[in-house]
Amino acid sequence: VHAAGVAERVHVVGKALGDEADAAGGGGQQQQQQEEEEEAGGDGAGGAGGAGGGAGRLRLVVPRDGAYWGLASVNGVNVMPKEVLGSVTVPATTLDRWEEWAPPDVLPQDLLLLKLDIEGWEAPVLRGGSRLLSQHGENVLLEYSPGIFERLNHSDLAPQAALPASLLSLARAGFSMAHLPLFAFAAPWPPRPIDPAEPLPVLEEVTAAALGHDLEAIEFRKAMASSSPDTCPVPPELPQRFPVWHSCRHEWTYTTHPQGFRSAFGFNTNVWAARRGSQAARQHMRLAGVAALFDEAQDMRVWTSQSRPGTAMGLINCSQVGSGHLQLFRCPCPPGAPAGCAEEQQMVAKLAAEGKMPFTAGVKGS
Repeated sequence: VHAAGVAERVHVVGKALGDEADAAGGGGQQQQQQEEEEEAGGDGAGGAGGAGGGAGRLRLVVPRDGAYWGLASVNGVNVMPKEVLGSVTVPATTLDRWEEWAPPDVLPQDLLLLKLDIEGWEAPVLRGGSRLLSQHGENVLLEYSPGIFERLNHSDLAPQAALPASLLSLARAGFSMAHLPLFAFAAPWPPRPIDPAEPLPVLEEVTAAALGHDLEAIEFRKAMASSSPDTCPVPPELPQRFPVWHSCRHEWTYTTHPQGFRSAFGFNTNVWAARRGSQAARQHMRLAGVAALFDEAQDMRVWTSQSRPGTAMGLINCSQVGSGHLQLFRCPCPPGAPAGCAEEQQMVAKLAAEGKMPFTAGVKGS
């Protein structure tokens, strides 16, 4: 921050941010994480700070050196249990408890930018700052990582639902939101000079409607979880004929709503929220289109995107998808594709038109 010339000082708070339950001592998540680690072999029991919990404290889990995911995270949400080296506990507070963490000469109305890149803990921090952000703050820049929770736990859907809900809260608080695709906006190294007079590119909008579709997809997954373990969300004749459709429990492609924001990226991405009417929104945020595979006008009984032809789930080019997974990723068969691809495409198109594929039931005409 100092090197970038954005601030001349760093104020060390010495506390971890969470929601009000964390600040008040709600330790359910910490206890659950501790139990999971003990079941995995007790790797977390001998950590630097012992087990988590306690009033107004949060547990920071540290991975072993060389662990694949590599970064410490609150309650270990982005550390696989067998990668745990240890943990430390620290006092917890919230953004709303401004006087507990902000420098004494800084007021809430001075808040220009809130930057969150905290390994899946963004939703609790935003939840704990709802009162502050309802009135103050011009910009929020955050990493958005539903893939963390989809990877770690397919049965506990509450953390997955908390992510789109947190962005919806920002929208209700008066923010417009832009999608910053991960690879298109990855920072170069070394950093290149930035001309403040140069306009930012036009960005796609993260809309309340798209986030609502993401919550709809969570409800769809809840219905899956409550059904028989052998039940897939697709007609049985599809996996019987094409085995690639068998992995229904852990397949994000067809349990993701194609009109939802989740369809616009893979594991994670970044979001910029600017308060409507602020200088940042007026001068720098230019929005066009919606960050989703399908637009709101598309007939859901059509399996592939009409507004983005040749584009797959995650907004990748269909040419990057293996021939055996084209229909899973909502891609058409290219010219010269094997006969099996055309057969699968025909079956999927028929089932979608009949309202039997995910998110097509109840559509007018199905």
